[in-house]
Amino acid sequence: MTLEVREPQATLAKKICREFEVFQDQPAVGIGGSCAKGFADRFSDLEVGVFWPNVPSNDALNGYLEKLDATITRKLYFEEPSFRAVHNVVIDSFPVDVVHQTTENFDRYLNKVVTEEIVEEHQQTIMSLATSFIPLLGKDTFLRWKGVASKYTETYRQKSLEAALKFSVDGYMLLAAQRNDIIIFQQKTINCLKGIVKTLYAINKRYFPGSKHMVANLTSLPNKPEDLVSKMEQITRSSPFESWKLTRALILETLDILALEMPDYDVQELRERLDMNRRQVPNHPVL
Repeated sequence: MTLEVREPQATLAKKICREFEVFQDQPAVGIGGSCAKGFADRFSDLEVGVFWPNVPSNDALNGYLEKLDATITRKLYFEEPSFRAVHNVVIDSFPVDVVHQTTENFDRYLNKVVTEEIVEEHQQTIMSLATSFIPLLGKDTFLRWKGVASKYTETYRQKSLEAALKFSVDGYMLLAAQRNDIIIFQQKTINCLKGIVKTLYAINKRYFPGSKHMVANLTSLPNKPEDLVSKMEQITRSSPFESWKLTRALILETLDILALEMPDYDVQELRERLDMNRRQVPNHPVL
């Protein structure tokens, strides 16, 4: 098949995959991460998922490393609560992360997230991964997982929003700005920006893919504030009080989009909370 993956990752992925074609119980093998999403740059490694029909023998699990003359930087092996092995290696001078687990375990994981509507960050990142795998072996398996992960229900969207909208520009953020308490202020600013991003992913009915390649991921969102990335960059580069004002403005823009895309959602309460937080430190000279 034709891979929409840059070189040398594409050739290296095929080379690794060939080592697993020989098994009678052939695993499903796919490319994940930034390479699969088209975000890879010169700093990116190659991420390969190997999904076995049964827990593999030690020879099956590790044999490819010797055959490919891989330099091992780290090996992890877990038996509980379920089989999982991680190989961080260098092959042909290129960093590669190979993650092994069983198809049954990954099936169970995806279905649990969907049926129990788990919206925590890690689970959403795995669901995003499941929608973006590029299959090398076992195409039907990856298509099945993509189908499961695509079941982004309205209830899941609501729960994701509730979790993401816990952010706000609170009185402590304003106090940190006024006191020029840089460490506390930056911590709260980053948390707030992350909350805005997660809110936008929920509005767009997409799983939060994690913080890596944030700019490329945000660019792909259809519904978002204009010049979102530039505004976020300006927030991180401005003085604390100016950053606070810009952050508050970006939250209000995000709430406007939420009101437009989900008219039944009570956005007014969130706007009032922002106004209340702004008044928590009254009559300050900089206000």
